[in-house]
Amino acid sequence: MARADVPGLVHAWLIRNVEDPRHFVSLALWSDAGSRRAWKQHERSAEHMGACRALCEEMVGSDFELAVEVS
Repeated sequence: MARADVPGLVHAWLIRNVEDPRHFVSLALWSDAGSRRAWKQHERSAEHMGACRALCEEMVGSDFELAVEVS
């Protein structure tokens, strides 16, 4: 899937812990909260999360907002 297929998705990252290469963190920047909510309710979102869960021992999802920016 490409970013163009997900309205409102600005950028996404998958980062890996260098000390524990089985530990990943997925981050996404959305243009607005409504786009993020729409993606989470879309049937393809459930398919993708299911594929992730199949690869992971543990998976926790959360929504976050910017608290502080350091420039």
